[in-house]
Amino acid sequence: MYSATPLKLELLHTNQYQVDHIIPQSYIKDDSFENKALVLAGENQRKSDALLIDSSIRTAMAPYWRALHQAGLMGDKKFNSLMCSSISDKRVRGFIARQLVETSQIVKLAGMMLQSNYPEADVQPVKASLGHDLRAQAGFIKCREVNDFHHAHDALIACEVGRYINQCHPGIYDNPIGYARAVRELVRKQNEEMRKYGRLPGSAGFIVGGFMRTHVDVDTGEVVWDAEEELSRIRAYLDYSNVFVTRMPEETSGALWNATIYSPHYGKTAPTLHIKQGLDVQRYGGYSSATFAYFTLYVAERGKKRKAELLGIPISVARKIEGEPSKLDAFVAQDAEAKKLKHPLIIRARILKYARFEMEGNQFYFAAQDAVYSARQLVLKGDLYSVAAKACDKHLNDSCISNEDLIRLYDELVHKGDLLCNKFGNVTDVLRAGRERYAGLSISEKRQLVCNVLAYYRSATARVDISLVGGPKHAGNLGIAFVLNNPEAIVFVDQSVTGMFEKRTRVEL
Repeated sequence: MYSATPLKLELLHTNQYQVDHIIPQSYIKDDSFENKALVLAGENQRKSDALLIDSSIRTAMAPYWRALHQAGLMGDKKFNSLMCSSISDKRVRGFIARQLVETSQIVKLAGMMLQSNYPEADVQPVKASLGHDLRAQAGFIKCREVNDFHHAHDALIACEVGRYINQCHPGIYDNPIGYARAVRELVRKQNEEMRKYGRLPGSAGFIVGGFMRTHVDVDTGEVVWDAEEELSRIRAYLDYSNVFVTRMPEETSGALWNATIYSPHYGKTAPTLHIKQGLDVQRYGGYSSATFAYFTLYVAERGKKRKAELLGIPISVARKIEGEPSKLDAFVAQDAEAKKLKHPLIIRARILKYARFEMEGNQFYFAAQDAVYSARQLVLKGDLYSVAAKACDKHLNDSCISNEDLIRLYDELVHKGDLLCNKFGNVTDVLRAGRERYAGLSISEKRQLVCNVLAYYRSATARVDISLVGGPKHAGNLGIAFVLNNPEAIVFVDQSVTGMFEKRTRVEL
């Protein structure tokens, strides 16, 4: 693009070609196609002091660029960037503002609320894109498929970026105009490094680029920001496993029943609720089931044995109970009578969806009337976290991950499954027995299987497909029956929003 030299496809994989950011990322974080040009390596280093295209290149190539633009082969933005000879202070201020100004209304409202409650504090938002860019520059891997720690990690990185801004650029929010000079100073240093060492400018913007560089006070020689030390500390924090993870227990609201009307002759799903009062569901069809607002746990007697029952409370009934709590006793008594149980006793009146409880050393969430999820988080140490991230990244092809790494990850998942929950045995036993079969799978199949298992461990799904190693397609469902049929006590854990505080209630079945 800077010389019109014919492209040699056989050399594309060599270092003879580079992708240049026409307007350097030091000014603006623009990684779009419109800000990129394929160039010869030598041409990419022929930049002006402002890291813009050298005037000699612009003069020679202007007719060619103009022809491409007029033919519709180049957009206005790319053409104007190629022809740009200088960056004004006003434009630099705009670049800085776009890195800092938060446009999300919810973030603005949260900031206003915090500022109102803490008037002495200086509340400033940190754009999520800055955390994303810092991850990319520092190599901090993010893998949502392994566990839910990434939410805490994002918060940590946002705080660290905010601390950097407060320490090295404390006035940037109030006086972005004054920081145009700081941006130009950063560009000047990058230009010196490029000419001295042949090192191209990084792809980070002004804030993240500064975070990655050590800052020294020119007057005192004091190190204001030690980038290497800061990055090492954050990397160590991201490897910690003592992260609080909570889920918000919720009472279901909305539709009173499954909105699909089923025919009495549908076969797979039998209608049980009337479309209208008095219309026989066996003739006119109906709804399959009511929607439960929450669950009630009660015990009752059948003969000489005590039996625990988890009863779903439909939304329509829950609304009546709000006005008259005694209706819950009546509803439980009605259910017990229908099941031929005597002397029902409510031991937990309201169990919300995602309520947390412990039993037999395991931690669970209630998910539905017939399902619970494991509440423990999988932890992968060392490079296995990176292996899992590559395995689950759909944008990476199979050549980016080795067979040996996938086998190591598989072995770790089998081992960790037994530690996460002793009810995972019907899955981990199959995985353990199918290791040889797994070793013979293709890279793509190996990746698919470990992604299936990770989703199951993370409670993103109630069942897991392990058919590739000889298991069923719908393995691992943790039904509620093992809880209700177990004589041991359940410990309900009511957590604070942060997870730092909790109330534990032991309930004897």
